[in-house]
Amino acid sequence: MQQAATPKREKLLSTYDVCELLGVSDDTLWRRRKEGYLVEGYHFIRIGNLKRSSFRWYQDRVLDVFTNWKKPRKTKKSQ
Repeated sequence: MQQAATPKREKLLSTYDVCELLGVSDDTLWRRRKEGYLVEGYHFIRIGNLKRSSFRWYQDRVLDVFTNWKKPRKTKKSQ
């Protein structure tokens, strides 16, 4: 999991709010997460430990992903 220092004023949004901001469905958001574009701990955090826990999304980081589409880098596994 990628960790980053969080600036004090960075805005966190609910899943509904980030979808509204981006003009995408929540299915699109989850698909981008599954594809590796959105990384837990950097683009979003989970509120709670349950599988169905709420998420909060870093507005600027998620907006950057949807603005500057780049294929996610695959990490090489140690041999």
